Amino acid sequence: MPLVKRGGDSYTLPAASAEVLGGVRVGEGLSIDDGVLSAEGSDYELPAASADTLGGVKVGTGLEIEDGVLSATASFPEITEGDAGKVVAVKSDETGHEHKAILAATTSAAGLMSAADKTKLDGLLPLWTSAGNVTTTSTTGFSVTDDATNQAIYAPGRPLKVGSTYQIVGSYTTGAVVLTGAALTNETEYAVEYGDFLRVQKVDVNLPGAFAAEATTTAIVDLTGDPLYWDAGPAELVAVKHLIQSEDSAATTTQPEINVSIDGTDALASDSETATTRTTVGCGLLAEYGDAIEVEVVKATGGTPANDALDLSVSLLFVVK
Repeated sequence: MPLVKRGGDSYTLPAASAEVLGGVRVGEGLSIDDGVLSAEGSDYELPAASADTLGGVKVGTGLEIEDGVLSATASFPEITEGDAGKVVAVKSDETGHEHKAILAATTSAAGLMSAADKTKLDGLLPLWTSAGNVTTTSTTGFSVTDDATNQAIYAPGRPLKVGSTYQIVGSYTTGAVVLTGAALTNETEYAVEYGDFLRVQKVDVNLPGAFAAEATTTAIVDLTGDPLYWDAGPAELVAVKHLIQSEDSAATTTQPEINVSIDGTDALASDSETATTRTTVGCGLLAEYGDAIEVEVVKATGGTPANDALDLSVSLLFVVK
């Protein structure tokens, strides 16, 4: 807007800016009345602060504000050499903090694991590990790729879960795996898992001297006065082996027949024997903690047995489940 200065010269009022004094117009949110400029608008309410919203806060417990500065009033205790292994905890009356030791865990309270418990944990048998699926090439085995991994997995003596059966690797030759355990179905696919060698448990029973002079179902009790008790977790009897060191000198039909029972149940389908050594696999009998294990003996037959068979050794192979 041009103005007239004294002396007759015109003057244009510049627009106001951050650097220049000048004229302004009444814009939005402003009004002018009798030359008085006023701001229009509603009252502003500061929202409460939250994790998602900037806003105001109140001074709460453990805080103080002075000259606009917010500070924490809680103090932590001085850490000393004797506080090693402790944590800072709030006192039960919430008056401050203290150093407290974390105790070893118990069956009823959480805490730290002791060195003794860690040793026990490390000593636990590992879980069964999947080895994938295989297809049987006979009722007693299958073939796999002959590489370092399978040579380790199927090392002789390794316990396996093949389908629902428990087996022990009897031999491994360039990828051909022969098992000791229950007969499988030929040309059938099975899922295989392998376990630690410690899952194979062997129980040896030795009956010295003339062990078959009389038939008995409790040969161990007859010798020792007590049966043999299974003192581990659930396990499956996979194989029974027996050896008669000196056979009956006069028997003409069979040597003494051998069977094994667990908790009163016979392990073998048939106890007929025609030789002084025998391995029976696929017993599939479950042994649980506290079950009694016994050896049963039937006298030799044929002719006039001398009942002089000597020194019986029986080995039972279990796989702990």
